[in-house]
Amino acid sequence: MHRTIGIGQLRSATRYYLDLAASGESITVKRRGIDVASIHPPGRPTQEHRRRLPLPGHLVIRVALPAFRSAVGRYLSMVANGAVVDIYDRGQSAARITRAADA
Repeated sequence: MHRTIGIGQLRSATRYYLDLAASGESITVKRRGIDVASIHPPGRPTQEHRRRLPLPGHLVIRVALPAFRSAVGRYLSMVANGAVVDIYDRGQSAARITRAADA
């Protein structure tokens, strides 16, 4: 199943959406009506997501869940510019956020 959410929804229910992504649901995040990011489960990316991984020399950001939640907009701006954000919760990888396919 595919789900599209806004930044406010992601900020207010971050854990819920990360759990959905971990269970295999595809989640796209919109900012002002434009797809900016996709949330994936941690681990190996699928073929679809592999093409959106950063090129060598691009930024991969590791961030704790509370820090991500408090600055969702800032992190999604970085993702829209080509960075990949790996979110960690209690020392374990919780999710990976990459650019949306249409971005």
